[in-house]
Amino acid sequence: MKTKFLTNKVVPMILGAILVFSCSVEDGIDGAVEPQGLQGIQGPKGDQGEPGQDGNDGTDGQNGQDGTDGQDGANGQDGADGEDGQDGNANVASVLYDVSDWSGSTRSVDLPFIPYSVYEQGAILAYLKSGMVWHPIPNTRVLTNSNDYIDVNTWMTEGPNGSFFYAMEFTKSDVLFAISSGDLDVLKIVIIEASTTINGKSEATSILAKMKSDGIDPNNYYEVMDYFNLEY
Repeated sequence: MKTKFLTNKVVPMILGAILVFSCSVEDGIDGAVEPQGLQGIQGPKGDQGEPGQDGNDGTDGQNGQDGTDGQDGANGQDGADGEDGQDGNANVASVLYDVSDWSGSTRSVDLPFIPYSVYEQGAILAYLKSGMVWHPIPNTRVLTNSNDYIDVNTWMTEGPNGSFFYAMEFTKSDVLFAISSGDLDVLKIVIIEASTTINGKSEATSILAKMKSDGIDPNNYYEVMDYFNLEY
């Protein structure tokens, strides 16, 4: 009876120890901490996104007020008077004649408006045009529209009632030469009436000398027209 009692006591004690041991196993020792792994390589940069749309323009600001006008500066002093220019020495006129229908070896034009003072003391310059060329006359080499080189001699004659004529004679190789209609185009006569006599010389000589001293060639049609402010 005594032995049975002990057995009954031991069994509950063994079971209790098993239960205690089973509970303790669940709370085991923590494992060692592993080192941290290496950081991965950075990936490639992504493509840039498209630009955003421009914003709306802002409203223009109001115009500012105009500034006050400044005061006018003082007037400058008047410059010194220039020297008087030299007095002109001629009254000049020109006249054109259509000579495209001329023919023959001598021709003349009437100059009724020339005062006698010009005939005596003035200067007369004359130019014949054929094609695109103005030829001063008298001249020994005038090219006609028919390609003939002719000599042109000129002189002034007094007509009735105080009129004057400007006459021309055409020659070739010192022989009278008859031009044909269409050989010449235009005759221009420049009448120069001098207002004073210089150093006792004749007016015509003084006028031509003055032109040459001013660098003007009386045989150059365009220089003469510019010098006297005449139309071409």
